Amino acid sequence: AEIVSSRTSALNNLAQCLRIVGRLDDAAARLDEMRALCERYGKTATLIWIDGERVYERDLYGDLDGVIAAANHFLSLPRAAESYQTRPVLATRARAHLARGQVEEAVADAERALASFRESGQDAQIAGDILTAAARCRRAAGRLGEAETLLDEALAGPLEEILLDLPLELAELGRGDEYLALTEGRAGFGWLEAARGAAAGDLIRASEIYGSFGARFPEAWAGLLAAERGDTSRLDAALAYFEEQRATPYVQRCRALLQASA
Repeated sequence: AEIVSSRTSALNNLAQCLRIVGRLDDAAARLDEMRALCERYGKTATLIWIDGERVYERDLYGDLDGVIAAANHFLSLPRAAESYQTRPVLATRARAHLARGQVEEAVADAERALASFRESGQDAQIAGDILTAAARCRRAAGRLGEAETLLDEALAGPLEEILLDLPLELAELGRGDEYLALTEGRAGFGWLEAARGAAAGDLIRASEIYGSFGARFPEAWAGLLAAERGDTSRLDAALAYFEEQRATPYVQRCRALLQASA
């Protein structure tokens, strides 16, 4: 049993490292190995952990249906309520709902995640994701002052290597300089390069980097932002992705640009 635990822990750590360097397919394969091992030896608690990891995996790939389905499955598990992953899973599902314009559902998930985050004490490891998701959801609901407060709180804390929406949200708001200042001189991998590119206005390069990882949502979002600033070279690809994922608000923005240029 001890050998199995060591093996599953090593596979989980390796999967996280592979994600950080942008090797999403290899990370997914390690989770598959981890699941097979846990199923063979009946490690139920670790299987629940893997179910949570699948939510983030689908999120990194930009698979909105996959995020919602995996999150629904995880949250339906008997022991989900006591899991450390419940808060980030809710925040991740909130972002998927938000991408589809399902603001009410997004706000409900984000508020649950935020309330649990506050109740359990500050946790730097998940703070950025939860605060940013809640900020974006409150902004979509028209609660602009509250959104700004949460975004400022996210920026005041430690920034994780993989933060898909924070740099792009700041680019949307014209606040990219703040992200650049916070990450100046910081060593990192491609996620950081893409994030700093987006924050600096090099949105095409950011889109290309995200695309090289298979991170389709930030790839398309950066491509859309570039188009809104005059470079439409990745607009058609962004529209195709958003249509495929039924990300209605983003589809509408893409089509508005196409109509304006027709």
